[in-house]
Amino acid sequence: MQTRLLTCHPMLGDSMTFQQRYFVYDKFYKPHSSTQSGPLFVYFGNEDDVTLYVNHTGLMWEHGADVGAMLLFIEHRYYGESVPFEPNTPGCMNWLTSEQAMADFAIVIRDFKIANNMTDAPTIGFGGSYGGMVGVCSPKSMMAADGMNR
Repeated sequence: MQTRLLTCHPMLGDSMTFQQRYFVYDKFYKPHSSTQSGPLFVYFGNEDDVTLYVNHTGLMWEHGADVGAMLLFIEHRYYGESVPFEPNTPGCMNWLTSEQAMADFAIVIRDFKIANNMTDAPTIGFGGSYGGMVGVCSPKSMMAADGMNR
């Protein structure tokens, strides 16, 4: 799946957009009740095509099945198919920053939760190395972006 995101988020710049790729696995998902969603497990993509991690992130799959979680794997901008510019575009690397990536992840999570009636779902992040750091460093920006304080 893909969603259209700003190349440079409003608080950080202009209004160009690109397609952000993500993958969803919903077979485990079980809403806990009519008023409480099951958890959303999010993989924060890092410096490679996210498809390399979809089937190699065992902890998400193992615990996702145990707790009835929805799994969401978000690709990092500039990797895989989430490329804002054609190769060799002058100045194109100006938007390859962890701040832009944090804003991307926050918006994808917010929009995904709204579209899937999961606004009350606890959200648990996964990632390793750089992707893990982005997830750890951005909870406040994510909560602010989603307006859901989860």
